[in-house]
Amino acid sequence: MKRLSPVTRLALLTATIAPLGANPARARVSLPVSPSVWQAVRSLPVPPVVHYPTHRVHSPLTPAVVKRIRGIRSLSARRNAHAFIKVGDSHTDTRFTLACFASRRFDPATLASRPGLDETRRWFKRRLRTGRTSFDRKSLATRSGHSAGWALSGGNHSPLIREIARVNPQFALVAFGTNDMQRHGSFARSLAPFLKKMEALLRELEVRGIIPIVVGLPPRLDSTQAQRWAKVYNDALRRLAASQQIPFVDMHRALRHAPGFGLAPDGIHGSAYVWKRLQ
Repeated sequence: MKRLSPVTRLALLTATIAPLGANPARARVSLPVSPSVWQAVRSLPVPPVVHYPTHRVHSPLTPAVVKRIRGIRSLSARRNAHAFIKVGDSHTDTRFTLACFASRRFDPATLASRPGLDETRRWFKRRLRTGRTSFDRKSLATRSGHSAGWALSGGNHSPLIREIARVNPQFALVAFGTNDMQRHGSFARSLAPFLKKMEALLRELEVRGIIPIVVGLPPRLDSTQAQRWAKVYNDALRRLAASQQIPFVDMHRALRHAPGFGLAPDGIHGSAYVWKRLQ
């Protein structure tokens, strides 16, 4: 059986929950990134855009995507390959998102139909220097009610940079969009500014040798218009990820068969966020 790369496995684990280097050195991420590093990122190979298929939860790991990922990883040899961070809004603003994979009560048989995924779960279950695992850590780069621009606010003291300094991750799950949808008065007017901020956020991760995994928007059931535009934003994120040749997880599609689409009674927040509020 062909072995899956860590980035593929992490993407698979991220979507699986919906329907259901040792001793790394500290990265000096608090310092401004030098012009030479920015130039290195700009020179990374980005082949002509190949649109990711809409019928798949996970974007394909083509040779071009693999080459792009390896190029990003080559920008920093200090990253902890056993660590990822969550960057996002209320859908990730709780350690309960993905936390079941770190629980002692987790039954590996749950992943029996997905060969290799329990190996991945154990790979990322290692304790971080913060005391928790990547699965159940409460990220500094997530906050309910906030947008993609918030993660970068504050320059070298931004929520994103502080979280990177704490964890020193190799990967980042990036999940914004729900709060961005009406930030500029309407769903239509908010789309372009949102994508611009997301592009800046992804580049900020790449320049530090961190591989972004873009997570699409879940469905919205609070209104017919919001439901329609959530899919538009999700599709736009897929195109953005394809343009950068980085992985994309289509949560909108992954949640289609989940009970209640994986949402709380308000039709906006994820069920994991409601669980957090009940604690």
